[in-house]
Amino acid sequence: SHDLGFTRPDSEPLEFCPSDSIDYAILERSNNVAVMPVALKWNDVGSFSALASLSTKDSYGNNKSENHTAQNSTNNFVITENDHTVATLGVSDLAIIHTHDATLVANKKELDELPLLLKKLALEHSDKLDHHRVVYRPWGSYRTLVEGAGFKVKKITVNTGAKLSTQRHQHRAEHWVIVSGVADVRFDDQVLMLTQDQSCYIAAKQLHSLANNQQVPLIVIEVQTGAILDENDIERFNDMYGRY
Repeated sequence: SHDLGFTRPDSEPLEFCPSDSIDYAILERSNNVAVMPVALKWNDVGSFSALASLSTKDSYGNNKSENHTAQNSTNNFVITENDHTVATLGVSDLAIIHTHDATLVANKKELDELPLLLKKLALEHSDKLDHHRVVYRPWGSYRTLVEGAGFKVKKITVNTGAKLSTQRHQHRAEHWVIVSGVADVRFDDQVLMLTQDQSCYIAAKQLHSLANNQQVPLIVIEVQTGAILDENDIERFNDMYGRY
C-alpha cells in the first residue's frame, strides 16, 4: 500500500523478519554499496544519552528548556512539548521525556536499558503503539485532544491545497468549528465556505468532504459523537491520494 509517499509492504511477511538494524541486516550483506571517507565529527544521536550530551546546559548542568522550571535540581535532561511545563525540585541525574501520551522518568545512567522497557510497554500498553495522539495523513494531520464514552475531540490541520476524501460514517456524527483559515465544506448537495468561528454539523451517514483551497493552513476542531468512534468507520468515495 502507499501512504505519504511511502510504499508499505504487507504486515504478515514483516512478522517473520528479525529485528535487526539496517546496517547489520542489509548494508553489510550487500554487494551494491559504495563507501567514502568523510572527515567530520559523527554522532547518530540514537539515544537520549547522546542527545543529552549534545544539549546546551545551564549553570546547574540541566539542559536549557523554556518549559522546564528547576529548583535545587542538577544535571537533569528534560524534553517536553511546547504546551507542557515540567517542574523539578531537589532531583539530580534524571531524564524526563514528556510527550502527549506518555512520560518517561529515568536515571540517566539507566537509559541504555530503554529498549527493554519499550518491549515491556509494547506488551502491557500496546494501544500506545497502535493509536497515536498525533496522526499524519497526506492532507495534513490530526491530534486527539480528549476522548471518552461516546465522544472524541480532534484538532485537524489541513495543508494548503489539500483535501480530505469524500466520505461518510455509519456510526458517528461530526461537528466542525473553524479555528483559522477558510474551509470549503461539502455535504449532500450543500457547498459552504466557512471562516474563523463558523461551524457546521455532519450527521451520521451523510456524505461530506473538507478542503483547504487557500495559501495558509486550515485548522478545525472536530467533535465526534456516537456509539462507535473508530477510524475504520470511514467509507471513502473519492480521494485525491488514491486511498479507498
